[in-house]
Amino acid sequence: MKYGSVIGFIIFGIGGLLRFRTNLGSSKQTGQLILVTLIGLCCGLNLPHVAVITTMFAYGFIHFLEKQDTYKIVIKNLKKEEIQIFVEEAAELYRGILEKQGCHILSERKNFVKFQVSFVFHAPHSVERENLEYLFQNNVPNDLRGAVDWQTN
Repeated sequence: MKYGSVIGFIIFGIGGLLRFRTNLGSSKQTGQLILVTLIGLCCGLNLPHVAVITTMFAYGFIHFLEKQDTYKIVIKNLKKEEIQIFVEEAAELYRGILEKQGCHILSERKNFVKFQVSFVFHAPHSVERENLEYLFQNNVPNDLRGAVDWQTN
């Protein structure tokens, strides 16, 4: 190959500059930007076959990784006299709503000291966050409803 190990240093340098000198927000976006830069570099070096193969592989890989969203919700302010029974009932209602929408619960944690329940779950792309909030608002009685805090992973 006429370019040798110089290409490796170029890609490494571009990746370092993009990761630490560009404010992209997340590592996922940085990885996508580095991939696009690599494909552009392949095109510039007159290696179209490598660019096409890399593009096809990357498209399939990104599609596979992003077919589900991972969320963490914390339902806070679940205060009542018999807190353990109350938190159990609230957790059961929220879990049921999530599972009905096709979400896969990865973990559930009840904190009786802080009066809250947290869920980590995978949601299909067809499930929208606003729809889940609407379902929580309308299907959970006022005495069992808490404040929902969303965290996207």
